[in-house]
Amino acid sequence: MNPMPPPLKHADCERLQQLINAIGDGVWDWDRVADRIDWDARSYALLGYAPDAFPLNLATWKTLIHPEDRATAWEMVATQLRSGQRFSVEFRYQRADGGWIWVQGRGQVVSRNEQGEATRLLGTHTDISARRAIIQQLAEERLLLRSLYAAIPDLVWLKDLHGRFLVCNPAVAAYYGAPAEEILGRCDADFVSAETAAAYRRKDQHVAATGVPHRYEQWMQHADGRPRRVEVTKVPLRRDDGSLLGVLGVARDISDRHATEERLRQLSLAVEQSPVSIVVTDLDARIQYVNPCFSRVTGYSAAEVLNQNPRILQSGVTRPETYQALWDTVTAGKTWSGLLHNRRKDGSLYWEQAIISPIRDNEGRIVQYLGVKQDITLQKQLEDALARSEARYRTLFESARVAMLLIDPNDGCIIEANAAACAYYGYSAAQMRALHIGDINTLSAEQLRTEMACAQLDNRYQFFFRHRLANGQLRDVEVHSGPIEFNGRSLLYSIIHDITERRAAEQRLRLMASVFRHAHDGIVITDTAVNIIEVNETFTTLTGYSRDEVLGRNPRLLQSGHHERAFYAGMWQALNSDGFWTGEMWNRKKNGEIYAEIASISAVRDDQGQVTHYVNVFADITALKHSQQRLERLAFHDPLTGLPNRALLSDRLSQAIANAERSASLLAVGYLDLDGFKPVNDRLGHAAGDQLLIAVARRLGAELRSSDTLSRLGGDEFVLLLNDLGDLNACERALYRILAALAAPFTIAGQQVTVSASLGVSLYPLDHVDADTLIRHADQAMYAAKQAGRNRYRLFDRERDQQVQQQSTLLGQLAAALQQNALVLHYQPQVDLRRGTVTGVEALLRWPCPERGLLLADEFLPGIEHSDLMISLGEWVLETALRQLDAWAALGQALPLSVNIAARHLRQPDFIARLRALLARYPAVQPQWLVLELRESAALDQLAQMIEIIGACQRLGVRVALDDFGTAHSSLHYFRRLSANDIKIDRSLIGSMLDETEDLAIIEAIIGLTETFQRQVIAKGVEQVEQGALLLQLGCDQAQGFIIAPAMPGSQVPVWRAGWRPDPRWCALATHYWPRADFPLLALGIEHRRWAQRIRRALTHEEDVPTLTSILTRHSSEHGDCFMHWLERRGRAYRQRPELALLLDTHSRFHAIADQIIQRQRHGDHAGAAQELALLDKELTVLLAAAERVQHIVALPESAR
Repeated sequence: MNPMPPPLKHADCERLQQLINAIGDGVWDWDRVADRIDWDARSYALLGYAPDAFPLNLATWKTLIHPEDRATAWEMVATQLRSGQRFSVEFRYQRADGGWIWVQGRGQVVSRNEQGEATRLLGTHTDISARRAIIQQLAEERLLLRSLYAAIPDLVWLKDLHGRFLVCNPAVAAYYGAPAEEILGRCDADFVSAETAAAYRRKDQHVAATGVPHRYEQWMQHADGRPRRVEVTKVPLRRDDGSLLGVLGVARDISDRHATEERLRQLSLAVEQSPVSIVVTDLDARIQYVNPCFSRVTGYSAAEVLNQNPRILQSGVTRPETYQALWDTVTAGKTWSGLLHNRRKDGSLYWEQAIISPIRDNEGRIVQYLGVKQDITLQKQLEDALARSEARYRTLFESARVAMLLIDPNDGCIIEANAAACAYYGYSAAQMRALHIGDINTLSAEQLRTEMACAQLDNRYQFFFRHRLANGQLRDVEVHSGPIEFNGRSLLYSIIHDITERRAAEQRLRLMASVFRHAHDGIVITDTAVNIIEVNETFTTLTGYSRDEVLGRNPRLLQSGHHERAFYAGMWQALNSDGFWTGEMWNRKKNGEIYAEIASISAVRDDQGQVTHYVNVFADITALKHSQQRLERLAFHDPLTGLPNRALLSDRLSQAIANAERSASLLAVGYLDLDGFKPVNDRLGHAAGDQLLIAVARRLGAELRSSDTLSRLGGDEFVLLLNDLGDLNACERALYRILAALAAPFTIAGQQVTVSASLGVSLYPLDHVDADTLIRHADQAMYAAKQAGRNRYRLFDRERDQQVQQQSTLLGQLAAALQQNALVLHYQPQVDLRRGTVTGVEALLRWPCPERGLLLADEFLPGIEHSDLMISLGEWVLETALRQLDAWAALGQALPLSVNIAARHLRQPDFIARLRALLARYPAVQPQWLVLELRESAALDQLAQMIEIIGACQRLGVRVALDDFGTAHSSLHYFRRLSANDIKIDRSLIGSMLDETEDLAIIEAIIGLTETFQRQVIAKGVEQVEQGALLLQLGCDQAQGFIIAPAMPGSQVPVWRAGWRPDPRWCALATHYWPRADFPLLALGIEHRRWAQRIRRALTHEEDVPTLTSILTRHSSEHGDCFMHWLERRGRAYRQRPELALLLDTHSRFHAIADQIIQRQRHGDHAGAAQELALLDKELTVLLAAAERVQHIVALPESAR
């Protein structure tokens, strides 16, 4: 039975209540034994009920839950009752007003009975309606944007600055005939010819270089093999910081529009060049258009008749009834044909055959009238001549330029044919007279008899037939036929006009009118003065202006003010020079709404090349513009996690490679695949799988720096870019953090799930390849990580990967050695140089490796620093060290023993408990005999936690030492807070103290700090007697190092301890000490020895060092003042001593010789400078001896310390 939690104190209850009030959640309490659920006032208010509005138990609670959520909510609670874990579930409650509210319910079992059954649960309600609404809205918006991106018929793509596709929609894939995923990352040259790809590339580079959008038309080859005309818009796409990301392209298939424009152009030319007159009027019979033939026939120019009524041509000869019949016919929607006797501008009369038809819009309404007229004055003259005189007719018949025939109406035989008829039909006169009319007319015999009967009765004057020429060609003809008396015979005359071209022109005109009316694009036609003379219905739909509102006006009425004058000037320059202009512009509708259009304006020219009209075909692309903005948001981020997608990753990786080259740093490209994701997805469902991916993305992001990049490629695969890594160790630390973060459990859908990761890494520039290859190499390394057992990383870098494999092998061997107890501890003594006593030992780990011999700890420990083996190894070392202490204690040889402990081991939650248990197993060992050594750099990491751990160790009686002190740049503040008992000076500082005064100064400062804060100081790595002597002078009495004793097995320590004696030179110094004020005197010899060495190197050019003058100047400024300051303070008391006088005299001679060397070197006397250098060395020996004697006389007795 689980124990009940202790009762809360009154103050605790108040704090708990304040916390609940601050959170704002409702609280519930479920007593399962009494089947009673208690809600607080917030819970009732959440649903709009008064407090205690109704009693609550399990049954009534379920009725408040939405039917769709009831099973899920109860299953979560039931699972918690069985497992005892906390639960969290989202569901809907019914409010008092009947509405529903989303809540997140959390709870936990707080008591159980003796059988382990839950008896009481506590939990909270949180209103999450707003969050759920936002999630729903975001999901709908993502769905909308995905659908829009896929549904846009235009081609949309984004290329990087190298011409590689970063984004493309399905329309691009359809054109290239390849799936979108195969296009991404590739260039145009992979899909089109090299010449075409180069042309595309030049346009992209132009846009990238100028930063200005570019629009043009071109032909593109569709995957189905058909060439298509497209209108391309390319714009530079920039990041938030203004740098160029790539070139965004949108291409619209305008093949149909292009064909329409071409047909319009051809039809326009046909109309302009037609051999018949063409007139277009509005419904009020005002002339809107005439072609050049009209002007040639009537003598009126187009400008003179525009908006005039055709009655200006009336001669007064044609009867009014004819005009009335004409008007009644066309207004009734029918076509009228007949003869009109009109008057030209010069007053002369002429006959014309006219056909006038109504023009209808899409709804069948009559919007204009079309007149097609042919001048038949000559025909009428011939007819008149025939009526007046047969002889005269013969003359006209033979000389007429139009084809004329005489036909026997009884049998249809051709009696006569004039020369024009023979030439037209391609027969001789004799051949023509041998033909039957049915030989040239395509009508049947019955139809021919009917037509000839009509002509003979003069019931019809005009006929339209198809005649066959001698070469078999069929031609459309207009025949004027009637009865005539010739040589006493009743015959039929026929005057034939070839109207094939006219019929084709009429057909083209009708087609043009149909295209004009039914085109989906707006069309505007202007005259050369840029006044609108015609618009189609799409224009009125798009702009809101009716046709009557814009006729005669300039198109500038649509201008929005978004374009400068230079824009329109460039448009007109293109129109005047090239005859066309294509581009985008922003215009304004009649209602004030601004819209974007893509326009194609062409100049229409006559036979003489003169511009007669301008035609603008345009389409509204406002929706496309808005879609482009949405697409840009979708183009670069994963819709589920919000992380950069493959397109943005490609750009980031290119930048990271450039940065790595500039900064000479490492770039790590990591390919991460989740281990165990599929079982979670299968067991909990895809929604839970998506939640897990989002949680993984957040956790990974928390482990990365702002300069790094985390990208999701799809599924459970991620790519990481780790920038500006200093070395491989920094990379490995980051990778271990990432793997450790993902190994921690996740709470998904109220359940704990655990996954891990397999991570492959390629390193640039060690792996000096392109961006795509880096990712591919990382992918290969990821699979190697999976094959190696998962939950680990592998480096692709060949050389480093081999090292890692070796290290992995070493790690396995070391683990085996630990398992087999094949490791040993050796012990290096620590002594008091002044007192000549052994003060302790340090345990040093050794590995008797079968292949490599006895390995020191530095040869294998760095490779396991971040692994769990380090913790196991630390436990073994502590156990072995305490066992050795116990053995020495049994011999009466107890000594403080220092053990190196890793910070990772020290931070384990159960470390203090395990240490306490270890000490308890060895009661003969005093806790103060154990010293835990912690590296200074590790201690500064997570300082607050480390301070707490150190304090806990000291409360057990265990001492703590800071190892390798002086290398981590800790401040006085940290030094004071880290309450370590001992400070161990790093061996690197001890090794250079006789040569580098800077390091000597650091050692002196550390010793001063330990004295101030009352800490014990120990020098590590003492390898020379002189180092020990100088340490004694500086006040550091305790030391360890090879000059004292090497590390040895534990059994040898008592023997060595019994026989060890300090060096006599140390004994000579042991009775004296030097105040810190004497440090300049102690450092004098070291500094002059180093100074002389630098002069020697400068003269012999052994290395690149400053000039002699700069060496002297720097030496004087850095150390001259210190020594002189010592003379003024401490040295004043010894002015009369010959030892100090000798030192000052030697010091002066030393500097004089140095000056002489500089002078000789400056004047080119290199041999003399070399001789002076020998004198300088001798004087240095005297100086060192003199300094040592002065040090002796200024020393104070140890008893005065």
